[in-house]
Amino acid sequence: MKTFAKFLLVFASLAVALSACSKNDNSIDRNSIEIDDYNDVTLLQNYLVRLDSLGNFLYRVNGKTLESDTTILYMCAEDINEVLSLLKTWLPNVEVDTKSVPYELPLTGRYGSYEGCAYINPNSTAKLEGYTAVAEMTFDSGLIKYVSKVLFFTEAAWSKHFDGLLTDSNYAVGQAYKMYSNFDGYANFVCVQNSRAKGCVFFRTSNEILHFYSNFDLCSSISDAQNILPLINGESWNSTVNACSVAGISLDADEYYWLSNWKHTFWADKVYAVRLKDGDMDLFTPALRSKRALEVRYK
Repeated sequence: MKTFAKFLLVFASLAVALSACSKNDNSIDRNSIEIDDYNDVTLLQNYLVRLDSLGNFLYRVNGKTLESDTTILYMCAEDINEVLSLLKTWLPNVEVDTKSVPYELPLTGRYGSYEGCAYINPNSTAKLEGYTAVAEMTFDSGLIKYVSKVLFFTEAAWSKHFDGLLTDSNYAVGQAYKMYSNFDGYANFVCVQNSRAKGCVFFRTSNEILHFYSNFDLCSSISDAQNILPLINGESWNSTVNACSVAGISLDADEYYWLSNWKHTFWADKVYAVRLKDGDMDLFTPALRSKRALEVRYK
């Protein structure tokens, strides 16, 4: 019996050691992230409109609404090549079929099954008072929620016709603004981008500590993190830390913050977290690690 008990103790210790994340042997290259809940449809959805765990609208990530039909989004691109380059960044595993018009982007689901197509029409007839769209993106019915179409126009069209609509002088980079946090009620978010063509981006780290029983769907996603990392780290890191400090937001250079994406491993389901100072991403077991969450908002 004692021998058996010792065996169980050794086995349990081994399991904990293997399921804990070590920076020495489990570092994640964020350019080649493997995610169990990864699929092309989810990734594209998260780059356009973020949903909650029930599939309800949370907020828009990219694109602006400029008319009564809020499912039509407007974005900036100078030509079709810029549109295709953007989509390659969003959907690195998707090959665009340009043999015929509209171009087709076949999208797969979680287990590699075909889910439907996105379509890019470089010959769009959509106009903004004399300016013709560079391209128009549509989707198979019901594929992307709360988005029916994305229209791409050159910066000239945006600046001439929609300058007053696309930026808000009330927002300034480095300033804090009250918004609804999924974890802390109304709380400060720091503005890190105010662009006519790309809109405003805000972020914060939660006060609440998330652990094994937390709802990780409420965290921002890997795509959200990748959107803000170029805006806050590198040469911008010190000013970001200062702005967060003034806003009452704790930002630790060595800390990892939970994201909503997870990966199944042999020992346990693990959740991705990001270190904001350098963008490093890693996997952690929630039962063994308590962390705060990253929250990103867009306007």
